[in-house]
Amino acid sequence: LMTAGSAVVCGSEMSAILLRSDAVLLIVLLVAAMEPPPAVACAVAAPFRGVHGGTFISTGDPPLCLSVARRLRYLGSFQFNLGSVARVERYVFADSAGGRVRRMLILQFEGILPSSDEIYRYPIRTPAALAGVDYQHDVFFDSVEKDIAEAPGAETAHTVAFLRGKGLHLDDEQMFSRFARPVGPDRKHELIFFYQEPVRTTGHVLSEVSRDGRALPEFRALAEALDVHARAAFALRASH
Repeated sequence: LMTAGSAVVCGSEMSAILLRSDAVLLIVLLVAAMEPPPAVACAVAAPFRGVHGGTFISTGDPPLCLSVARRLRYLGSFQFNLGSVARVERYVFADSAGGRVRRMLILQFEGILPSSDEIYRYPIRTPAALAGVDYQHDVFFDSVEKDIAEAPGAETAHTVAFLRGKGLHLDDEQMFSRFARPVGPDRKHELIFFYQEPVRTTGHVLSEVSRDGRALPEFRALAEALDVHARAAFALRASH
């Protein structure tokens, strides 16, 4: 037992207090580590999608204007077909040291191929508003190697190959904050923001902090801190 003023605090209560204090400190440190995004200038002739004057601009599907924290350097983009259903464009921003990715932001624009009758059907169950528009938001934990083994032609495999071409290594165990939504009344396009960091930065390994991709209850503070860091990594000015 410990006393706090006139109150008696048992060991489990004190552990909860300390855990909460650690979580608050971690959030403060994560936000402090990321410089705010620079001011945004969005004037560009259509059609255009890419970085212009230090700002990421898309003039369609959807139109948006986005600034990224200065520490996240723009590495470039790549495209590929996701099976026979969709075309994917990925725009990659990363902070690295010693050839290892320390944090990464990926903008993914996806569109159903003309030959497919598919649409993006998922509902927005856990919304997060960006520039006044709701996105389906999730924080999850994953293994890069496992993801590539399960889907060798999907996003992770292409991203690892892209990074390798830039001389960069992506740790196997990653944690993600993801914002996604269908675009347009026909739901034929999709926009996703992925922010990710290696699990090792927390001082833990994947099996300790998560199960089935979700943070264990005692490690929810890690997921909350990552999400704060994700929201500090970019500023979205417009999205329709």
